[in-house]
Amino acid sequence: MGSYCSIPEDFKKKPKESLILLKNSGINFKEFNFTVEGKQVYGVASGCNLKNQNILIFIHGSPGGWQNYYWYLGNKTLNKKFCIFAMDRPGFGNSNPNEVIPNVEKQAFILGKTIQFF
Repeated sequence: MGSYCSIPEDFKKKPKESLILLKNSGINFKEFNFTVEGKQVYGVASGCNLKNQNILIFIHGSPGGWQNYYWYLGNKTLNKKFCIFAMDRPGFGNSNPNEVIPNVEKQAFILGKTIQFF
């Protein structure tokens, strides 16, 4: 027997599958598209109402996408306490796919501006 790593189930989910799961959960969510520095940033948010002043933000690693956090977006307990926002990093998912920005500082700048717009 050898050792091996396996990919968690959440990382295997596709964005469309995750949107369907959110829709079926009964959670109100909204999709967002922001343009920052000429790059599109896509995100999904839930629990964002006037009562929720606290924002919980998820940014995926590499590889990955917003859908890695769909469980949190669909969690009714968290939605009562937080506005939850998960986004695709530039070059991933629906954020200008295949236009990767290799500079992490540039990605961070774009995501920071996106969060300000949100």
